[in-house]
Amino acid sequence: LIPFGGRLAYSRASPLTALAGQRASVTLDLKLTADPKPLAAKGVAGSPRVLVNADALEIVLTGKPHKISGHVLVLAPSTGWAGLLPGQHVRVDGRLQPSLDAAGLSVTLSARAPPQLLRGPPWWQRAAGAVRADLRRACSGLPQEVRGLLPGLIDGDTSGLDPVLAQRFRFAGLTHLVAVSGTNCSILIGAALLVLSRLGVRRGWCAMAGVLVVAGFVVVARPSPSVLRAAVMGCIALAALASGRPRRALPALSAAVLILLVWDPRLAVDAGFSMSVLATAAILMLAPGWADALRRRRVPIGLAEAIAVAAAAHVVSAPVVAAISGRVSLVAIPANVLAEPVVAAATVLGFLAALLAPMSMSVGASVAWLASWPARWLVQVAEWFGGLHGASLPWPSGARGGLLL
Repeated sequence: LIPFGGRLAYSRASPLTALAGQRASVTLDLKLTADPKPLAAKGVAGSPRVLVNADALEIVLTGKPHKISGHVLVLAPSTGWAGLLPGQHVRVDGRLQPSLDAAGLSVTLSARAPPQLLRGPPWWQRAAGAVRADLRRACSGLPQEVRGLLPGLIDGDTSGLDPVLAQRFRFAGLTHLVAVSGTNCSILIGAALLVLSRLGVRRGWCAMAGVLVVAGFVVVARPSPSVLRAAVMGCIALAALASGRPRRALPALSAAVLILLVWDPRLAVDAGFSMSVLATAAILMLAPGWADALRRRRVPIGLAEAIAVAAAAHVVSAPVVAAISGRVSLVAIPANVLAEPVVAAATVLGFLAALLAPMSMSVGASVAWLASWPARWLVQVAEWFGGLHGASLPWPSGARGGLLL
């Protein structure tokens, strides 16, 4: 509570908050902290709009610039924002409004015109943007559904995902596969350590290579809450590997949650972060016992573990899903059991395609074609389960809905 209280007090004392309360028209110099996201809601005459997260650097009042700080949520027409990258500096004219986020640590700026570019992004963001763009090009020859799904699964780029297919994934309880998540980070770290250990690389060097994989993945896939959770957990596990200490997942999860909440208290009210932490904790604490119980009833080992993992994650995340969407999937467990075996193959091959495409587009496209086959299976699972009548049911709110769930 202390870090959150301090940030909240600082935010409320900021001139930006006072100006937002007055609905003031301002000119702000901003540093983008995330990629512009398309909004479903359209603007005047149906024009597309975007949402942009940024940090305020300077404000121009009565023709004079003044240093300022604070988080700003920009709502703007999409013109001029496409292709901008995190770390880029822009100047924007618009009208300030009070916060739209639940934590109340930001202000909202309704932009009136395209941004004026002041400074380009740092080199690592340019490199990450090139990797993401080349992966889209490498996937361009694939079927439409896979072409939109694979970049989302690998680097979180869902710009080409069919809205109907996204809804099918949502109804099937497979939303975590539509965009990159902490699972993908864990898979890549595990794959890198497996290869290095088979090559006889020493433990310390394996840990260092793992940290580089984590850093590269976070930059390319963007630091979403679930990715941050997996990255911090991975770094703690890699530190244990380098020091020769036993790696224990539950203390690592607890430490990751504490570190991230101190660093950014807004994560406490982020649904994605909550679901990532709850699902991970359930897999660590509930799934092993449930898998043992299934094995005692003569369920094959692999199937028992898959059912236990899917059921544990679904049980603890269903209340959060119901709270934010008003719906609960009834087919999430079997859908995840069938999808789980191919996620690792799609992730590893897709990320390999993303790394190879900037060096050789033909090689990258070939690896993307290989990655498309497990991705096609994911599409088929989502289409079948998500298309079932009653796959997802509307759920009542309040105490009655909570007790019923």
